[in-house]
Amino acid sequence: MDIGLGTKVPAYMTGATSHAWWATVILMLVAGSLYLAFVFSYLYVWTVAPQSWPDETQPLPALLRSFAAAALLAVAAACTFAADKVLPRSRAAFAGSVTLSVIALLAALAVEVSSHWQGGLRPDASGYAALVYLASALQFQLVCAIVIMGAYVLARLAAGRLHHARRVTFEALALLIYYTAGQGLLGLLLVHGFPRAVA
Repeated sequence: MDIGLGTKVPAYMTGATSHAWWATVILMLVAGSLYLAFVFSYLYVWTVAPQSWPDETQPLPALLRSFAAAALLAVAAACTFAADKVLPRSRAAFAGSVTLSVIALLAALAVEVSSHWQGGLRPDASGYAALVYLASALQFQLVCAIVIMGAYVLARLAAGRLHHARRVTFEALALLIYYTAGQGLLGLLLVHGFPRAVA
């Protein structure tokens, strides 16, 4: 927009030039620091209290369930990528992709928590058990934020305020979904893969 004297300023910012993009990056850095503290605590407990680790009396959940959770996380990321591609062409396909992405994240979290709960692991049983559920709690707080952001993105789409040019709210949502899917995959590898690797 021309503000006078031949000076023009942008009326809308997207990508790395927008405040929303940087706010999401800062949120991801904070979430990452929390998750790294969890990873350190998880490995520390393994070194100082190996007796609380899974054994024959308290086996790990079936690998099939962890693979299912991983597949759902991959679906969430893929649906987000697809939403980015269809936004200029189809509002319905975009809305469907965003909705499926959020549902897949929720389902992945539900599969992970239920696999431990149905296996008999309770968060108050040991330090190991508490950390296993802490991994899911850290994932849960991000998924909650994504549910709210996803609803806001869909509301803007319905109001006609989200399209291929004005898309910063979706860009922020996509960043957080990709991060959350990656964090979830790391958590599955650590909680399900590490105890099997060191057994």
